[in-house]
Parts: sequence; C-alpha cells; structure tokens
Amino acid sequence: MRRLAAALPVFRWLPGYQRAWLLPDVLAGTTLAAYAVPNAVAYALLAGLPPVAGLSGYLFGGLVYAALGTSRRLSLGPTSAISLVVATSVAPLAAGDAHRYAALAGTAALLVGALALAAGALRWGGIAHFLSQPVLTGYKFGAALVITVTQLPALLGVPPGGHDTLSRAWHLLQHARQAQPWVLAVGLGCLLLLEVGQRQWPRLPAGLLVVLAATGAAVLWGLQARGVPLVGPVPRGLPHLVLPAVDVQEVRQLFPLALACFLLAYLEGMASARAFASSTEEKVDANQELLALGASNAVLAFTQGYPAGGGFSQTAVNSRAGARTPLSLVVTSGWLALLLLFLVGAFSWLPRATLAALVVASVTRLLDVTELVRLARVSPSALAVAAVAGVGVVYLGILQGVLVAALLSLALILRAEASLGVSELGALEGALQYADRARHPEARRPPGTLVLRVDGPLLYFNTESVEARILAAAAAAPPGLRRLLLDMSFTTDLDVSAGDMMRRLQSELRARGLELLLADVHHRARVDLLRQGLASLLVDAAARLTVAETLQLLDSRQPVAPAC
Repeated sequence: MRRLAAALPVFRWLPGYQRAWLLPDVLAGTTLAAYAVPNAVAYALLAGLPPVAGLSGYLFGGLVYAALGTSRRLSLGPTSAISLVVATSVAPLAAGDAHRYAALAGTAALLVGALALAAGALRWGGIAHFLSQPVLTGYKFGAALVITVTQLPALLGVPPGGHDTLSRAWHLLQHARQAQPWVLAVGLGCLLLLEVGQRQWPRLPAGLLVVLAATGAAVLWGLQARGVPLVGPVPRGLPHLVLPAVDVQEVRQLFPLALACFLLAYLEGMASARAFASSTEEKVDANQELLALGASNAVLAFTQGYPAGGGFSQTAVNSRAGARTPLSLVVTSGWLALLLLFLVGAFSWLPRATLAALVVASVTRLLDVTELVRLARVSPSALAVAAVAGVGVVYLGILQGVLVAALLSLALILRAEASLGVSELGALEGALQYADRARHPEARRPPGTLVLRVDGPLLYFNTESVEARILAAAAAAPPGLRRLLLDMSFTTDLDVSAGDMMRRLQSELRARGLELLLADVHHRARVDLLRQGLASLLVDAAARLTVAETLQLLDSRQPVAPAC
C-alpha cells in the first residue's frame, strides 16, 4: 500500500476519507464548476480554440490531478496567461487552418507534459524557485495589461487591429469612436456586474450568474440582430480522442511555446498550492506536482485540450467553497460532463462581449499595486526587476519579458556573489565560539593566527576576487603571523576552480612564510579536496572540525609563537 500511495497520492487521502468531508467537497466541486464553465469557454476563445478545449482542461486535467496531485485544494485547468501565450504563438504557425491550430495546441500540451514528466523523474522540483517573487509580480502586472488590451475590442465592439500590445492599444485609441453601442452596453454591463458581485457577494458564482443573464438577454432581446456577436454553435458531446498530427519541424517550432507554458503552469501552480497549503499545514511535494502536471497535460493532448496548469483564481474558488480533498475536482468533472452531453447548446447564445468581460475581470486581480509599493519600500532593486518583467511582457511578449527579467535577477545574484566579502573572525569569551570581529569588537585574535571566513559559497566566478581579498587581509595582519585559517562553513562543494584558487593561495602564502589551513569543511568539500590533491590543507581529513577545535588540535601538536 505504501508503494501504491507513493505512486498515486489519491491513496494517501482516499483510505482515510471521512463522511463529514463529502458535503463540503460536493458543494466546492459544484461551485468550482459554476466558475469553471464560463471561464473555460472564455480562455479557450482567448487561445483561439473552440470552447470544448477549455472545458476539457477541467474535465480531464482535473481528474488526472485528483489522482496524482499532492495539494488537496489546487484546481488544474486553463489559465489566462497560458491561453494568451498559445494564441500569440500558435496562430502564426496555423495560418488560419482551424484543424491545424487544434493539432498544434494539442502537441504543445504533449510537449508540456513531456517536459514536466522529465523534470519530475529527474527530481527537479526546485525549479519552482527559478523565477523570483519580483519577477512574478512584474509578469502578472504586465500579463494583465496584455490580456486586457487583447480583450478590449470584443468588450467595446471595436474592430481588432495591431500586431503587438502597443500597436493594439494605439489602434483602440484611434478607433474608439467606432465602438458599437449595444456591444459596449453588454460588455461594460457584464464587467460591472462581475466586479460588484465579486466584491459584495464573494461566495456566489458571479461568473455563472452573469453568463446566464447575458444568455437570457441575448435570446429575449435579439442581441445578435442588434450587432452583438455571439459565440455561435458549440458541438455537443464529450471530447473525443485525437492524435495530434504534426511533423518534426513543427515540434521544434513549438518547443519554445511548450517551455513557456511549462514554466508558467508549474510556477503558478506551485505558488497557488503552497499559498493555500500554508493555512492547513498540508505538505506539497514539488517533484510529485511535476509528475501530476505532466500526466494531466499529456492526457489533454489527446482529448482536444491545450496546455493547462494550476491557476490561483480557480484554486481560490475551490478552497473558499470548502474543499477538503481532491474529490471536489471529480465532482467538477462530473458537472462538466453533464453540461457537454446535454446543455452545451445554450452557449451558442452567449455574447462574446460577456466572455471578454469575464477574462478582464479575472486578470484585474493581477494588478497588485500594493505589492509594487512594498517592493519600492523594501528593495529598489527588486522593484527594478519587477518593472523590467512588466515592461518586457508588454513590449516583447510574455515569454520574452519573463526571460529578460529572470536574466536580470540572475545577473544581480551573480554580481552579489561575485563580490563576496571576507570577514575576520575572533574568539569570544571562552574561545569556543568564533564571530565576526566587525560585529563583535570584543572578539580577540588567536595568537599567531588569522582566521577568515568567506561570506558565501565559493563559485567559479568569484574565486579570483575572494583570493585577492584573502591575500589583502593577510598583508594587513599584525606582525608575528604564522598561519591563516580559512573557515569553510559556507562551502558545501569545492569545484575545480575553487581547488585551483586554494592551490594558488597556498603557494602565495607559503612564499610569505604563512601556512594555509581549512576549518569547518563539509564532507563533500573534504572529498573534493582529497581528489584534487589538497589534503595538506586539512588538519583532520576524516572529521569536520570547527575553528575552535581546529586551533585546539593545532596548538596541542605544535605551539605557535604569540603575535607581537
């Protein structure tokens, strides 16, 4: 049973399922279905796909995640950011062919699944930290602006135009007077109802109620005859199995899209899962989440779907509705199956302006001005990273903007790590603990010995600067110095570059009449030192000795003359 539970997390919670959880799970699943139906249709149309593609994300993706996921509240389905990335990347390749468009989107889901499964098998769950919080903040802000601009033509009844966000916004300004009054009334009316409903009655399915009201208005008042575009015919029945037919060249062209969708899906999913797990103390397994994401997207590739992930908004709906276990996702899938079999025809009367209002209302919550103010107060450099991410997403596109911001974050980290400080340590009272003398002036230097600590891990790009700082500290030491003891507590591994630096340092200090020794060396670093022929730097190659223990052992072997 343990092996089965390890492979299928559903067997971790299902055997202990309590009867008291059933009603909350059913209610949460029903509420999630009410939220998912209009949003799935809206996101599918945003991605340039038929409504069934979005509904398939919740129907089949949710079922797979319920069996393989480790979060009890995360809801997997289409998201606004992924839908926009699919729309902007697949459209040029499809060249107006709807069947080819669907095949390319399905292949992208299959590639996302393969990437996630491979990352899970290699236990790369740590990629959840690939993008920093400022990058995600800027990305969300920029993505919200991009998505809003793409939906405004349908919301206002203005002909779409432009090839990027800035040109689309300029086109809207130039043609604002051409807005269709009835389309404008439907779009802004639905947007107002959604905003008021979500603020005043957050537990009610505002999206579903607005969809029902707009559909009824379209039928009763003949909105199509008044120039309001409708969704049109939607095929009835469950999604059928398909095999995406693309060639090798198209797979290569889709790989950047798949990589972008994979990163967006996993990062947002992990952020959402951890956010809602913190209040219940449940544990989310990052590597298992990769496997769940991979399997879900692989299934969607063959069920008329497109890449999906764990979104914050649908997870919030599921959690706030009282979900106790992933059974709520199964309930949601059941409702969607009934809808596709018996009620999907009603969507043909849904105004497209209503779907645009749903998308805009969902992404406005990404415009987190409070977080930008906090970043400005706490860390101007973090605000700069967020700004680069936001501007990059708007000007370059979602994937390019996020990558540029991620590279900027990496550059800032490398700059900090490349200029590591070197601290001198001294003995506190009792000589059993050594501390930074800059912070503890009372700490005294041990006789004849200079104790230094590198304030960070030794990496190939910072070894030369660290070497220079150590030599400078040795040159500035008081007369009578006989040895230099380097605290290695921040270095868990010693690569070739660090080993070469140690060899140069040992040679230079020896020419000055000083002995170089290391203390507090991790096991892996000791192994690396022995492999590189640097055993002479270790007082004891078999044990990890602290600075105090190392000095005690040295003093017991050979007394050192006191410093002058």
